[in-house]
Amino acid sequence: MERGILVYVLIVTIAAAITLVLSDGGTKAELPTYNIGDEWVYRSTNDITYTFHYKVTAEETIDDEDSYVIETSYDPPFLGIKSGETTWVKKGTGDTMKEQWSGNYTGFLFTRTQTYSYQYSGADKWPIEVGKEYSVTRTQTYTITPPYQTGTETKTSTVKVEKMEDVTVPAGTFTCFKEVYYDEDGNVWFTLWHSDDVKRYVKTINNETGETTELVSYSIKEESLAISGPTGLEVGEEAMFTVTSRSSPVENAFVEVDGDTKKSGADGTVTLVFDQPGNFTVTTTKEGYEGASIPVTVTAHPEGAPHYEIVASVNWINDADTIEVGIYKLVAELDPGGEISEGTTERIRFGGGVDAPELTDYTPPRSGQPGSVEATEFIENLIPLRTTVYLDLNDLSVGGQTGRPYRGEYERLIAVIYTVIDGQWVNINAELLRWGLEEYPGFGWLKYRYYPSEWNPDDWLGENYPYVLD
Repeated sequence: MERGILVYVLIVTIAAAITLVLSDGGTKAELPTYNIGDEWVYRSTNDITYTFHYKVTAEETIDDEDSYVIETSYDPPFLGIKSGETTWVKKGTGDTMKEQWSGNYTGFLFTRTQTYSYQYSGADKWPIEVGKEYSVTRTQTYTITPPYQTGTETKTSTVKVEKMEDVTVPAGTFTCFKEVYYDEDGNVWFTLWHSDDVKRYVKTINNETGETTELVSYSIKEESLAISGPTGLEVGEEAMFTVTSRSSPVENAFVEVDGDTKKSGADGTVTLVFDQPGNFTVTTTKEGYEGASIPVTVTAHPEGAPHYEIVASVNWINDADTIEVGIYKLVAELDPGGEISEGTTERIRFGGGVDAPELTDYTPPRSGQPGSVEATEFIENLIPLRTTVYLDLNDLSVGGQTGRPYRGEYERLIAVIYTVIDGQWVNINAELLRWGLEEYPGFGWLKYRYYPSEWNPDDWLGENYPYVLD
C-alpha cells in the first residue's frame, strides 16, 4: 500500500474530525456535553466532493478516560477505500483519542487504528475566547493490519483565536469563533469556525490542500434532566428535591407542582411544602434540556397514629414477611450503632415473631411452600410498590453477625410495618398473621415468637385491636 495515500487520508480525516470545539455562547466557548443521537452532515470539496455523516452513538471508557463514540460514514467512499470510521473523543477535553477504520485498497483488506496524545503550552485550550493563543503538539501513532505496520507522526501548531464572525454555510448562518492554525514555520495550514448552536465547527479550510468542508445539516439532542426526592410525604412536611443532569446538579431549573414554581439553587436543590393531601407530579424544566418529573403522594393522617421511627417507601416485596424499602425520613432519634440513615435502602423482616411460608422460586409462575405465593400476593395487595410505610423498629433485636441494634440474625431490620389504607392506620404484620391463621391454619405463623420482641402478637389477634382493617 502506498504511504502517500494513507497520509492524505489522515490529513483529510483530521480536518474533518480534529479536536471538537464546543461552546455555550457569548464571548467565551466552554466545553459542553454531547448526547447520544447528536449528528452532523458535512460536505467536503476539493477535486472530489464527499459527504461526511457524523453521529454520536455511545459513551465508553477507553484507557481509563470517559469518551464519546462517534460513527462516521463517507459518500462516496473516501479515495475509494474508506466508507466509515469510528472515533473516540475524550469527554474532559474534546480531544480525539482514537480512530479506527477499515478499507479495501486494490483488493487488499486492511484496518487502520490511530491513537493520539496532546501537549499544550502557552495557555489552556478552554475556554476559547478571542485573542487567545496557544501551542499544541499532537502525536499520532498508527497501526495497519494486516500486514502489521506501525509508525508515529508529530505535528506542532500554534493556534490563534482571531475573532468572532458570521459564517454562512448550507446549514445556515452562524456566529462563530474563527481559529487559525500555524505550522512551525509560521504558515497557515488550517482554519476553522466553531458555532455554539452546532456544538462544533461549521466550516474548515485546509490551507495546504485547498479542501473546504461545510456543514450541510445537523440535529442536536437536548440534555436530559433528572429529579429525585421523596415520593411519599405527610401534609405540611418539608421535602427537598434535587435536579441533575448526568449526575451533576443543575442550577436555575424550574421546579413546578400544582401551579407553584421555584428555581433550583446552585446545588440543584429546591424545598417544597405540600399543604394538602393528594397525588401530585413534581416537574422540572430548563431551556435546552429535556424535562423530567417525579410522582409524590401526600397523605393527611387520621387521629391515633401508632408509634413509629421511620418513614419509607416500598421498593420491593421479597416475600410475605420480608420487604425492601427506601428510607426517606427518620422521625425519632435512633441508636447510631444501628447504622440507619435517610436516603438508604434496607430490607425489613416482619417482627413480632411472625413467619410466613417460604417462596423457593421467585420467577413467575412463583412457587414454594404451600401458601407462600398466596401470602406474598396478600402483602403485595396491601402495600404495593411505592406505598408509604411507617416502621416501628424492634428495640430488643440485635444483629446476629454485627451486633447492631434493631437487626435480626441476617442483619435485616426487624419491625412492625404500618400504612394508611382508606384513612385508617393498619398494622401489616397483624393483617398477615390474621389472614394466615384463617387461610392456612396448619402453618406455624408465630414460629419466631420466642425471639426477644417489644410486641406481643396475641394483642394483634384481639377483638378490639385498633390497627387492623374493619
